[in-house]
Amino acid sequence: MSASVLKLSVLPLPEQGKPVGFYGLVGRYTIEAFAAPTKVSVGDPITLTIKVGGSRYLKPVQWPELEQVAELTENFKLPSQKASPTVQDGFKVFTQTVRANNDKVERIPPIPLPYFDADKGEYVVAETAPIKLEVAPTKVVTIADMQGTDAGPVNRQVEAIKKGLSANYEGPDVLTNQVFSPLAATVSPGYLVIWSVPLAGLLASALAKLTRRRDPARMAQRRRRLARSKAVKELKAVVATGPRQRQQLLASAMKQYIGDRFDKIAGSLTGDDCYRAITDATGDTRLAADYRDAIAACDASRYTPLNTDVNAKQIDEIMNLIQSIEKKLKK
Repeated sequence: MSASVLKLSVLPLPEQGKPVGFYGLVGRYTIEAFAAPTKVSVGDPITLTIKVGGSRYLKPVQWPELEQVAELTENFKLPSQKASPTVQDGFKVFTQTVRANNDKVERIPPIPLPYFDADKGEYVVAETAPIKLEVAPTKVVTIADMQGTDAGPVNRQVEAIKKGLSANYEGPDVLTNQVFSPLAATVSPGYLVIWSVPLAGLLASALAKLTRRRDPARMAQRRRRLARSKAVKELKAVVATGPRQRQQLLASAMKQYIGDRFDKIAGSLTGDDCYRAITDATGDTRLAADYRDAIAACDASRYTPLNTDVNAKQIDEIMNLIQSIEKKLKK
């Protein structure tokens, strides 16, 4: 049994009565506005918040065309850039900063939102309520305000009253040659102190760092501190090599860790040497034996015809052994 076919008749929006600024909203919408502060001086910023709601379909709602409101453009300065809207509690929220350009402004005028009411079959223009403002004039600061006197002619008798006042003299004779010369700055005592002190500090710092890096004790301490992280990095890189090399690289990484951690030459270490180093440092013979057996298994696999490829589980077990050694050493 099949369902009957439903036929839909989609009518175009009527052209008659279409309001200015309509851009396709269909449904029922509300718009409201808030402003803060409402007592300002000319040119002070006013935060205008516009909230559009009344419908679940808020995605098509666009920024209100503030520039099309004549009273807004005449009495307020509107920035060209607009912040992105947000959706909060079922409203699409728009925020903009406006500034009154004269002290005759008494309100922020209504802001329209045109839409087509499908239930009524007609266009509707919702508007915000006007927002009352109190705008005070801004005083223009003049030169006289800054000087504290009338902007009249300067009394030239100041020269006779206060001799030596440099601002009272005119002519090229009062000017000092301020031309900068790199060569003169190099040998000038004042400039010599300015550039030589930072340079000396830089050289001293570089020399101290170089000395610390070449100190054998510091180098050995750093080698021990980085032994574990270096071994983990080498173990993770084993799986990226060829199958025939993995066992050899695995054993090499384990010996290198013992060499770095206990100040030994890794190239000459055997499984028994690693056993003794771990036992002497931690006292855990079982842990040392597991480490030695893992190295022996890697060495033996190089000479067996069987497929003994390295897997992730084997690498994790070796990492756990190294982690156990580190824990023992910290106790």
